[in-house]
Amino acid sequence: MTDQTASVEELMETWPGKDRRIPRKTEPAYLTLKKIVVFLENIAATLPLTPQSLLLDVGCWEKPYFPFFAAKTRNYFGVDVQPGPYLDALIDGETLPFSDEAFDVVLNTQVLEHTRNPQRLTEEMYRVLKKDGWIILSAPFVWEIHNYPHDYWRFSEQGIQELMNRFQNLTIEPCGNSAQCLLQAFNLFIDRTVRPLWFKRHFFQVINSIIERWAVRSTDRLLPPNYLVLGQK
Repeated sequence: MTDQTASVEELMETWPGKDRRIPRKTEPAYLTLKKIVVFLENIAATLPLTPQSLLLDVGCWEKPYFPFFAAKTRNYFGVDVQPGPYLDALIDGETLPFSDEAFDVVLNTQVLEHTRNPQRLTEEMYRVLKKDGWIILSAPFVWEIHNYPHDYWRFSEQGIQELMNRFQNLTIEPCGNSAQCLLQAFNLFIDRTVRPLWFKRHFFQVINSIIERWAVRSTDRLLPPNYLVLGQK
């Protein structure tokens, strides 16, 4: 369990995963990461949490988003399939070692594609949520293979609806539009094929600036890179 005494401001600056909380335009997936951050910040600010609320981060690694919720609750648990200094428990990727209705919030960001049985894990996240508890989730629709050999799935809006059909008040938001997706895919290709780091950083700075100023205006959302999900038990 994460129960830090540092202020939220200190945590934002010093807690691991700052590159996730404050993505830079020099990163190939900048716009998607930024949208996830804005999404989580808004939810953390509006969910009716108390200091006694229990939050579970499934696939947390270093718990990069803990500072967003620290002002509401420090009862922040994290589980992952790989050992790490910030874990509260190791899991097998499909089952959760907690009792029924143990948590007020379950967080699962960019993880569902890496589990062999996403249906089973989704059912487990539903099981450990309290009645009226919330699930916060993000998952890719168009993305390059990553974390090989443990990258198994991509999720459409309808696929997410099917996985999460037991949840109520379900909102599924495209994380970007088709133009942004194509430009980000190009960024990811450049990141894999071009060697000089200085060139890539400059290139991504330019392309991501174009994405923010121009591509964001597109209304075509049939090819988003990612989806953002909020649901209630």
